[in-house]
Amino acid sequence: MRQIFAVLFVVHLVSFSDSVQAGQSDPAEENPVTTAGDAFGTSIGGESIGLYQAGNVRGFSPVDAGNVRVGGLYFDQLSAFTGRLVSGTTIRVGPTTLADPFSAPTGIADVRIRTPEQQPDFRIAPQVNSNGGRQIELDAQLPLEDDRLNVGLGIGQYEHRYSEGGDSSVTSIAVIPHWQPAEGVEVMPFWSYTDTRDMDVSLTIHVDDDHLPPEISRHRYASQRWATTDRTRANYGVLAGASVGRWTLRSGLFRSIEKPLRSFSVQFRETDSEGRAERTVIANPSQRFGSTSGEIRLSRGFEAADANHQLHLSLRGREQSRRYGGSDQVNLGPGQIGSEAPVPEPQLQFGDQTLDEVQQWTAGVAYQGHWPGVAEVSVGLQRADYRKQVVPPEGALPSSIETPWLYNASGILEIDSSLALYANYSRGLEESPVAPEVAANRDEAPPALRTEQTDFGLHWQTERGLQLIAGVFQIDKPYFAMDAEDIFRQLGKQRHEGVELSLSGEPLPGLTLVTGATLMDPVVTTDTFEAETIGERPVGTARHQVIADLNYRLRSLPALSLDVSAEYSGRRMANLENTLKVSGTTVVNLGARYRFRWNDKSGFLRLRLSNAFDDFSWEVRGDSAFAYNSPRQVTLRATMDF
Repeated sequence: MRQIFAVLFVVHLVSFSDSVQAGQSDPAEENPVTTAGDAFGTSIGGESIGLYQAGNVRGFSPVDAGNVRVGGLYFDQLSAFTGRLVSGTTIRVGPTTLADPFSAPTGIADVRIRTPEQQPDFRIAPQVNSNGGRQIELDAQLPLEDDRLNVGLGIGQYEHRYSEGGDSSVTSIAVIPHWQPAEGVEVMPFWSYTDTRDMDVSLTIHVDDDHLPPEISRHRYASQRWATTDRTRANYGVLAGASVGRWTLRSGLFRSIEKPLRSFSVQFRETDSEGRAERTVIANPSQRFGSTSGEIRLSRGFEAADANHQLHLSLRGREQSRRYGGSDQVNLGPGQIGSEAPVPEPQLQFGDQTLDEVQQWTAGVAYQGHWPGVAEVSVGLQRADYRKQVVPPEGALPSSIETPWLYNASGILEIDSSLALYANYSRGLEESPVAPEVAANRDEAPPALRTEQTDFGLHWQTERGLQLIAGVFQIDKPYFAMDAEDIFRQLGKQRHEGVELSLSGEPLPGLTLVTGATLMDPVVTTDTFEAETIGERPVGTARHQVIADLNYRLRSLPALSLDVSAEYSGRRMANLENTLKVSGTTVVNLGARYRFRWNDKSGFLRLRLSNAFDDFSWEVRGDSAFAYNSPRQVTLRATMDF
């Protein structure tokens, strides 16, 4: 806490000497509430709001589905991005999918790379929290050649303290040159690297019957101090574009690498109602996951019949390779959840590993048309060639080959200046989800699966400037979960039908709101009846979700803004049989931003109270598998430009 007060005092002295102009707004605020155009999902500056995130849209994951875009271009993401490279992410569903000529089921996570600008700038952002974590981030942009070449640099050092009582040390680096060699030509390479050391792993609790684990004290370490993970991550590539007349060529080539050097998973199995369990540690040898991917897109614009038209030709590709498996499982004996009970580090014996490779090419053609004040249309057709080869220690399996036609169609019909109707349909080929660490075949990725999505609704802009989006959707996918033998595989089919609402805007001067809700009916069906019984609801998917984010800038002190956010997640099934449920939970966060000027440069102070009422809830990690949520935490961040 002394660190928090020290930063507060320093920033107060700085802001006192140079006051903020009334009503001034500065992008340095990094405020997702005032930035978001809807409630579907926006992240900026390390904060996220909205109904959805890149790992969860309408109950599915765009990352797992292969629906990540970098600058609008296809990217096969295997490694998490660092904030030193990425400024934010926008989730595109409903009417916002028209921004992409090739929309896809599960929505699109559109990632924005930090683009260095022409003026020199240096930013420092220290942060501390009440949990004992601390970090510092340094970002710079340097113009080098007559406004044609700018370079962005970023480095971050993070000392994390987790709610489970563990910690880790993380270093991240990013380099982003931005070159404009001629009018209409742009080239932006980028490189990022993250190194994680001594990460204490979180625990997973498995129950032995239809009961939840007993509530335990958070911040108490319950793993083993020798069970730490080291990991490196890298994302790099190049974005390039050129425009000549009505022709535009855009391309991106990317590489994503994840390398756990040695990793552990701590499991409490057969946990009874008193919290007694059998303790197991799963150790994995060095693994490697890598993918080279990209897209080249040629577009031609023209005007005809009072409309703007665009034709797109696209070629996407990826080559993915994964090495995993060979783990060793160590039984540590009985123990109590929430209690460390250390044991000596055992001698580990690793086995042979599994290799798998995926090659995929997708060629497509798309048309987009815009009749101002009347309608917008987007239609796309693609042909995919997908091949996957899996080589386990016992020998190669037959190759998996898919060559489907994929298509999408979207449209918006403007009824008047304030009301529009929209509809979308898309058919996709997606990578299947990877088996979780609690599965017997952990990290295994089954062959690709075919998916479908339909949605339609309305977009209404009120007289007060509020925007309402209301729609219904239906998504059909195969259902993957762990069976009675802890094998992660397809157990049936899954359909998510639902209604989603988004209301955003500024109803009163100084007050910005972003609110939304998803009311969903997820259903699982199976054609065969095996030894295990499968309930009609998928494991871990909340039927209802409601979010509300409000930001208010004080009239009497415009440098200060206050914010509050609340998120309700409804009841979720916690086992395949649907006999165990996790109740709905509401989490409230409070915060404030104070903007200041110093030597004609901007900065802001961010104070945030997460989980203000210290709500305790269980997160579902699989069939009868749980982890707990993060407790109350105070975070203070100061961001200053020089």
